[in-house]
Amino acid sequence: MLKNRKSIGRQDLNNLNLEELLDIVEKDYLELWEGSVSEDEKFLEAKRDCQQLIHALKKEHQGILQELNEVLAYGVRTSEGMHAFKKAETIILNHVEKEKSNIISSLQKLSPDSKIPLTSMSTLKNLIHNSNNSMSDIMADFLSFFEKYIKDDEVSILVVHGEFIRITNMFVDRFELEESVIFEIYESILCSN
Repeated sequence: MLKNRKSIGRQDLNNLNLEELLDIVEKDYLELWEGSVSEDEKFLEAKRDCQQLIHALKKEHQGILQELNEVLAYGVRTSEGMHAFKKAETIILNHVEKEKSNIISSLQKLSPDSKIPLTSMSTLKNLIHNSNNSMSDIMADFLSFFEKYIKDDEVSILVVHGEFIRITNMFVDRFELEESVIFEIYESILCSN
């Protein structure tokens, strides 16, 4: 019995009976169908991975804000507050790296011939550029906070507390931008293709 039509020549096809021809057609169909299933499975797996990434990043946002709120609850200058600050710092640095390597870099790699209208593409590039800069500013403020305020006992606790609330609110605003705009764009473009 022949494996499929790829293994026979055109002349041989004429010499086959109906049963052999149907067998070849069935095998070819199954090969095509199995190929399309594996492509569908790859697509579904990529979509799941994409959605899981977005879910994980949103969950990290909640964890970061929880740690920042713990700093405020314990008091910025207490040992518990400093411990929560260092924990938040570690989580934030890992989170920012994950976003840069997965979300921002993927969106920056979109070509002009992507399925995005040109106005949306320029808006997207401006948004990525501006939001990236604002995250840099937030991180600079956050990372310098400890050196700037914690070690200087002469700065009023009210000033320190107020400055930490300002930085926390910057994170809240940034996370809202990411979840309502950047992640939505990422998901609609890269998770559904």
